Amino acid sequence: MRYNNVRVPIDHLLGPEGGGRMLAQRRLGAAASTTPCARWRLQEGHRHDVERALSRQSHGKVIAEHQMVQEAIADSYAEYHMLRLLVLWTAWTIDRSSTREARTQIAACKYSCAKIQKDIVFRAIHMFGSLV
Repeated sequence: MRYNNVRVPIDHLLGPEGGGRMLAQRRLGAAASTTPCARWRLQEGHRHDVERALSRQSHGKVIAEHQMVQEAIADSYAEYHMLRLLVLWTAWTIDRSSTREARTQIAACKYSCAKIQKDIVFRAIHMFGSLV
């Protein structure tokens, strides 16, 4: 997205003129480039889990009715929302202090995102069974 010839009143500026990129980098911190991509992948993996569970039959019933499939979907749902809250808490901490103060939380987000992404994708692969 590009804006041309936009005028912003001086009292509406959030920082120095031309400093938007620097401000965005400082506010978003080290995880800025990976978080949106990972979040999208987690959402898509979970969405595909649910769709497949509702469409695949096994032992005479839809696999969504099997307890282990329900457990896998519940695990993915819970992990996704726990990660989401961790990211929100980290962003809140950065807003209230600094990226430096939130370094441990940022590291926890990066670690948790990778682990949870792996787990959700792993469950999705099993849910798809012989289709993949």
